[in-house]
Amino acid sequence: MACPCLELQTGSLMRPSQLLLTYSLPLALLAYPDGSRVPNGNAGEPGTGTPCASCHRVALNPSGGKVELTLPAGSTYRAGEKQSWTVKITDPNSNRRYGFQLTASAGSFTAGSNSVVNTSAAKPYVNQRSSSTTYTFDWTPPTGSAADVTVSLAGAACAGRNDTNVYTLSQTLSAATALPAIKSDSGVVSAASYATGVVPGAWITIFGENLAPAGTARAWRGDEIVDGNLPKSLDGTSVKINGKEAALAYISPSQINVLAASDDSAGPVTVQVTTAAGTSPAITAQMAQQAPALFRFDAENGRYAAAVHADGTLAGKPGLYGSAVTLRAASSGNVIQLFGTGFGATDPTAPELKSFTAAYSLKALSTLRVRIGGVDASFTFAGRTSPGLDQINVQVPALAAGDHKIEIEINGARSTTDVYLTIN
Repeated sequence: MACPCLELQTGSLMRPSQLLLTYSLPLALLAYPDGSRVPNGNAGEPGTGTPCASCHRVALNPSGGKVELTLPAGSTYRAGEKQSWTVKITDPNSNRRYGFQLTASAGSFTAGSNSVVNTSAAKPYVNQRSSSTTYTFDWTPPTGSAADVTVSLAGAACAGRNDTNVYTLSQTLSAATALPAIKSDSGVVSAASYATGVVPGAWITIFGENLAPAGTARAWRGDEIVDGNLPKSLDGTSVKINGKEAALAYISPSQINVLAASDDSAGPVTVQVTTAAGTSPAITAQMAQQAPALFRFDAENGRYAAAVHADGTLAGKPGLYGSAVTLRAASSGNVIQLFGTGFGATDPTAPELKSFTAAYSLKALSTLRVRIGGVDASFTFAGRTSPGLDQINVQVPALAAGDHKIEIEINGARSTTDVYLTIN
């Protein structure tokens, strides 16, 4: 801690040689104007005693004054991420000289405005370069650390005759939770096909890091749907697509499933995830009004469309899930139900980000084509039957036994061609 002033006192007549000697000694001690020479251990850290007491008559934390430490991230830090700190000393007597000393239990310092770093001890100290009420410098926390960091600070205001007011402060910094981050290349995709892009009113999957609190992996609960409104936040995680809040159905640190709000836009839009730690950098995704995608059974790497017979039996390859789940292959002439998302707007408009059980026909119904095995298939219904879930009741055309590709086209937009239906 700097000794901001040490004023020579004389009480008797002296010879010139005595006078010269008497002045030369205090000039070497005067206020430690070069802060690198300030003795360590005067920042008020535990076990070091009263700051400045070895050189000054100290009044510790008297009323009317204070020392402040301004930190850009409050009481948190991110490993390896540099911060600029500011020390400010306030004292009721305006004609004082000032100084400070600060240390931290971890990290390193870089000198800034009117400050100097002393690294001669086991831990670095920052001191004043010359008298001022305000000082700035940088602190860089260690990389890979999540431990708490203790900061100790003493600020001194010294009047003549060695009387010094010393103000102390101690603060603990905790490692902040990392910001969420969306994958930049394939982080925003259809929840059904994993094709990149966004469709208003469709289910979207977002991949990334720190998208939800560590250890969290859950779907929405029934009590989180209030008055039919789907939740727009789960455990502090929320999503905006083109500036509009989405509904959340599932969250985990690496994946979240959301329902996009209605939007007339087409082309590039921004997607951002917000958690308690902050908001992710914006990722650009392409928005289209239709991008039909079929949901699939997860067995065999999602090869088969999730389909259901009219009697409720799953339509697909027998034994796909072993003996635990019954599947029956489709037959020519059967009407089966296919499920997907991204088929576009409905007419009338389905409730937005709300639960419902009514059926709403697709607005672009006249442009819809369904092909199975390359053959056009007729359908008896095509529309939205629950939030974001599109359904087509299609009649299977006459085809040979085996696996046949299913393709959906609506308003010129086509589904991926890697989805199959087993026909006997």
